[in-house]
Amino acid sequence: MKWNDPGRDAFLKMEEAASEQKRAFQGKSGAEERKPWRDRLYGGLKGKMTVRTMDIIIGATIALIVLVIIIGVVS
Repeated sequence: MKWNDPGRDAFLKMEEAASEQKRAFQGKSGAEERKPWRDRLYGGLKGKMTVRTMDIIIGATIALIVLVIIIGVVS
């Protein structure tokens, strides 16, 4: 067998691509359920911040936005 056999190289590349596709398909088998958007967004804060604290932060942010809009309209 020659060391630079193009047919063998093509076969090995095709075999490698097929095994990568097989691994990718098996990895996406649905065993891992997708988390709800709230868990994905706030999951890093779990245990560090309570829901009540997040509600206060969100409320304060909304109040500040409304205040800035009112000041912008008045002036």
